[in-house]
Amino acid sequence: VLLNQADYRETQRFFLTGFSFFFLGHTQHEWLPVIQIADFGGAYAVSFLILAVNGCLADVALSRPRLTRRNVVAAGAVVALVVATLAYGVARIKHIATTEGPQVLMVQANIAQDLKISPTLQDGLTQMRRHVDLSDPPAGLRPNLVIWPETSLPAPINIMLDDPFVARLKEMPEYREWAAFLEQCRGEWTRLRERAPTHLLVGAESYFPREKRRHNSAYFFGPGGEPLGRYDKIHIVVFGEYAPLEMLRFLRPPVMGPDLTPGRTAALFDLPIEGRAMPFGVTICYEDANPALFRRFVRNGARFMVNITNDGWFRDSMELDQHLALCVFRAVENRVGVARNANTGISAIIGPDGRLLQVVTGPDGRRRVVAGRLIGRVPLSQTRSAYTRYGDVFAWLCIAGTAGLAAVAILRRKPTGDPHA
Repeated sequence: VLLNQADYRETQRFFLTGFSFFFLGHTQHEWLPVIQIADFGGAYAVSFLILAVNGCLADVALSRPRLTRRNVVAAGAVVALVVATLAYGVARIKHIATTEGPQVLMVQANIAQDLKISPTLQDGLTQMRRHVDLSDPPAGLRPNLVIWPETSLPAPINIMLDDPFVARLKEMPEYREWAAFLEQCRGEWTRLRERAPTHLLVGAESYFPREKRRHNSAYFFGPGGEPLGRYDKIHIVVFGEYAPLEMLRFLRPPVMGPDLTPGRTAALFDLPIEGRAMPFGVTICYEDANPALFRRFVRNGARFMVNITNDGWFRDSMELDQHLALCVFRAVENRVGVARNANTGISAIIGPDGRLLQVVTGPDGRRRVVAGRLIGRVPLSQTRSAYTRYGDVFAWLCIAGTAGLAAVAILRRKPTGDPHA
């Protein structure tokens, strides 16, 4: 299933590609009854609630010591709004029907960013071996899908699996060391397929020398190692993965390498479960900060979603928790289960109500910057939310309402000065 050109343009219509981060509503991601209204209004609806409450409190504080009738009416309306939000949230949580979905094994290898960007080939091989070692399922257990995080493979996977291309590299003295590294990675890949003979989703770079294209990709493989599909990240990060203008290229850190090429097709992969295909979509890194792109996958038939990311750039900071909060909202907005796999954390299975069902933790209970793995089932919901159907209609109505009120205020403004002048 592919996005058509209209769908693609919808995901790209934001200034400098858009970055829906740090909304007021995101602060409430742990308060499940409060955030359920996101299934019709998105994160904007929760932000609206916070603004309404705080605006009312500010209005009352500024009106002391005498409260006006307007203060009383506004306070009553806000209280009714909060009560209605909580009542709706409790009811939705109670009545969301889910069924048991696919069993996934998510690998969180905790590769430090200094190691991931190391130019030493041995460091690259080390990080691949860590992922392979963590991918071995427990005895007697065969998950439906093994998931590796974003750019977890230390080499472009399409190059690594291209035997004729690697053979040509070996014939060129300046590339022999690189070719030997690719062969070693291929050996680890073979070991992985022997230890985990199941479907695999892996984040890796794609490189096409003739077209001079680089993609941040997610590859889907079958149990025998056969490639079943590839998704190239559509919503690439400004100044992180590309510079929007040549004159601004100096703002890109050199360590990021050449600009990435955005993908144009949002493919749904079919995961076979008990003889039937179960479609799912994949977002890479901060694509889950783009609600329009995320909802398109669900609208086009994804039964569950996967987000793969490398938040190692932010080390042990609150950025990891903030990124998780975004994914929680995407789950609630679209009433879909999400398997979120992050290199350094926080990896989790998120329910359609935003609940964290399972989280990768270390021996001391830490969720950030720990190595581990998670084996669990992604819940499936039969509910199709209003937000999935209609998108940000609530936000557009708020904009229209604000514009209307501003116009009325301007038209009703009394003229100043001498009316007889």
